[in-house]
Amino acid sequence: MVEQQHDKRKHRSLEAAEAPLDSANESLTDALRASFSILKGIMAILVVLFVFSGLSCLEQNQQAVVLRFGKLHDEVRSAGLSMAWPFPIDQTLVIRTNQETLKFNEEHMVHLNDNERSMPFNRIPRYGGLNPRVDGYLLTGDHGVAHASWSVVYEIRDLPNYVANVADQNGEAARTLIGTLLENAAVRTAARMSAKEITQTRTDIMASDVKLLVNQMLEELNTGIWITTIEVPVKTAPIQTLQSFLQVTQAENNKATRVEEAHQQANSMLNESAGAAYAEMLEQIKQLDIAMSNGDAALVGEMQAKIDDLLENVAAGQVGAAVRRAKANYTELVQASRADVEQFQALSAEYKRNPRLLVDRLWQQTERRILGARGVVKYYLPAGQKEVRIQMGPDPRDTREQEIRGYQNQDESPTLGAEGLDLGAPGDQDSTKG
Repeated sequence: MVEQQHDKRKHRSLEAAEAPLDSANESLTDALRASFSILKGIMAILVVLFVFSGLSCLEQNQQAVVLRFGKLHDEVRSAGLSMAWPFPIDQTLVIRTNQETLKFNEEHMVHLNDNERSMPFNRIPRYGGLNPRVDGYLLTGDHGVAHASWSVVYEIRDLPNYVANVADQNGEAARTLIGTLLENAAVRTAARMSAKEITQTRTDIMASDVKLLVNQMLEELNTGIWITTIEVPVKTAPIQTLQSFLQVTQAENNKATRVEEAHQQANSMLNESAGAAYAEMLEQIKQLDIAMSNGDAALVGEMQAKIDDLLENVAAGQVGAAVRRAKANYTELVQASRADVEQFQALSAEYKRNPRLLVDRLWQQTERRILGARGVVKYYLPAGQKEVRIQMGPDPRDTREQEIRGYQNQDESPTLGAEGLDLGAPGDQDSTKG
């Protein structure tokens, strides 16, 4: 019985000791449960962030490609949201595809210090030769030297090829590649041109040829890069010889101007001479000379017939006017000759019938035509007068009437020639006895 009481007391003491321990365990359990809940939330957020870490927002001037386990996919993603698996499954490469401008001011340009950069080239004091360590230049096809700077505008047209073969997001590799190809193309192009063409007359053509060569090499390398514009903002002959070069150029320009003026004057004179058909006429005349030198009679006749046709039907200007006057004179002479022949034939028949009558009639017609001419002064003598004295000189009244008639005729016909106005000057009057 004593042992039973002892066991009861021991059991009560254990219950009293376990009561505060359960309270601490419960608090610890609640704390651990809250910590695990927070940790789960953080892990869930991290999982969500990890899943959406492949999401990209592309701007208007950007494109992107995706590398999946390091392998490039050909799909090109444009502006907007681009979804991909998170790294290391996918890797999104975002590239700016807008046009970029590159300046190459040292590759083929003479070195200038800070003071010389603001001076005109012909004012820069420079003596001696070029320094290959700092001076860039181009060797020209006429064994000369020229300097040039370049402005290149490029864009990315094939993004997968660009990423695969250039692999450049900041543009430095593209600049290096384009600069190398530009130097190569410029050297090749300059070797086919003269210094004057490069620096003055055909700079645009040179830039176009360099652009063509650079684009061909970029396509052969599958870079995905395309050159849209190449310009040559600065070009010059060597500063050491620039003054002499400009003087020679000025002399050549003056020569070209004089030659052009001569050509224009020649064309003007030929146009005045033969009109717009002069070029064809000159060509036909050259062909005629060739045929005559070759002794080809048939071709000579053919060429002469063509030239005659051009002169009569096509030629204008002085030649055409002369041909038309000749044709008019020819027609007039032929008609006059025919009229003379017809008159002669008519008079011949009449002369055969009565010669004396025909002669008298013709004499009377001639006398009337002479006496009826303007400016002829007629004097009538009395019959049987043996001595007649005539004081030569016009009658003032007749002279005045002739002047009045002359002015009247001049007013009526402004183009009347001098032969139509006879003022009856002394010594010019005809006298006829009747």
